[in-house]
Amino acid sequence: MRAKIVLLVGVSSVIPFVVLHPSPVSSQPTDKAAKIDHLALATKYREEQKWQQARNEYNEIIQTDPNVWRHYISRGFIELHLKNYVAALDNAQHASALTNFNGAMGLIALLRARAYEGMHKTDESIKQYLEATQRMPNNMEAQFELGKIFYRQKKYDEAYICLSKAHAQFVDVKKDKRIIQLARESETMLENIREKLSSAKKKNKRKKSDAD
Repeated sequence: MRAKIVLLVGVSSVIPFVVLHPSPVSSQPTDKAAKIDHLALATKYREEQKWQQARNEYNEIIQTDPNVWRHYISRGFIELHLKNYVAALDNAQHASALTNFNGAMGLIALLRARAYEGMHKTDESIKQYLEATQRMPNNMEAQFELGKIFYRQKKYDEAYICLSKAHAQFVDVKKDKRIIQLARESETMLENIREKLSSAKKKNKRKKSDAD
């Protein structure tokens, strides 16, 4: 069975999930077939934003096969929607014990970052976002969310770098309502940063002129 990670854009985050390409199976009921049905249901509920039902399906999947890191990451991002941040971190811990694949570790860092942000632990969140951007430099959500934190902290140079990277990717990907919204948000923040940096530069120039 081959698997690949794709990104599903949700209401408040970009959620990674796994599309499985099963080998042909017989018409006789099997545990493997039942597992595939749970995955299909989990995906369906996620698309419908029925987070509780989606989590229940992943509980069934993980109970059947507890050694697949992708399922813990998927369930962890669902826990974020349910505001169960400790549970999200617990899923991240389980996933990290099952893989050291760079892309997976990047998603785990992103999951932890979102959970810590929800818990208002900003320093821990920044640390995890930085790891996520290092492991997944083209991940637009990690860049965008990190840029927003720097923006709130008035660290405009750092915010501008992150938001610029995110915005460039937003305009390159296939457009939907969520991506259009994020593109507008990033452009608004970038414009505000340009104005603030320009104003600060002019102010410093005047101070220097007065000193002379």
